Formats: sequence, C-alpha cells, structure tokens
Amino acid sequence: MPSFNDVLKEIKSPIDAIRHKYLKSWPEQKPEKHVISDKLYEILKAEYKKTGIVFVNNKGNRHEQNTIGKHFKRILKRFELRKIRFHDIRHTFISILISNGAKLLYVKEQAGHSSIKMTIDVYSKWLPNDDNLEINKLDI
Repeated sequence: MPSFNDVLKEIKSPIDAIRHKYLKSWPEQKPEKHVISDKLYEILKAEYKKTGIVFVNNKGNRHEQNTIGKHFKRILKRFELRKIRFHDIRHTFISILISNGAKLLYVKEQAGHSSIKMTIDVYSKWLPNDDNLEINKLDI
C-alpha cells in the first residue's frame, strides 16, 4: 500500500479524478498544489490508515461518483438554502480568500488556474478596494 503522502500527491481534486476515470481523453494538466490544514491532514491520514482509502462512505468503501452531489442537495433542502451547484463552493472559497487579503499567487494555485491573469479576470471584483489607502501612501 502506498504511503499516505504519496496518495495525497496523486489527488488533484475530486473533479480531476472523475475526469480522468470517465473522460479518458481529458487533456493532461499540471499537478495542482492544494494546501490543507494540519488538523484535516491528520483526520484524512487516520482514515487512510484504517481503510486504505482517503474518502470513504459509512460502510468504509469508496463513494459512488454522484454521492457528494446528492448529499449536498439534501443539505441545501434541509436548511432551506437556495439551490446552488456544488462547484459554486469553489467560487465561494476563492472569493473569501481574496476578500481576506490572501496573496493572489496563493489563490491562483488553490484555484488551479494556469495564470494569475485568469484568477484576476474572474475574481477581481472581490479584491479589496484600497484606492484611498494606496493614494494616501504617496503623501509626504
């Protein structure tokens, strides 16, 4: 069995895994670097040691392709939240990073964008507007 660190290196994202498995013609992409918290790392590592799988269902088996989407829809309905796509969480994550002042290079890497230009083009509306702060730096 490969080490947990080797397994994490292979995980680009759940979407990339689906693309690779079901769409054999999907173009190769550069590996993405996703940073996770130390706490999440330890939780996933413990699960991997028990089962040999990083993400398991309640029976200890691999999830079916659409399991997460089904659970997500149930959660939205249960808490009477408006319907959004699971993918929209990605946009929320990136928008929050930017709004909280994360460095754009870090955001680009987390988003898996090929260029910083793409990140700025898509998410520039979330950049803090510090125009007055910047212009005031020029005062002597």
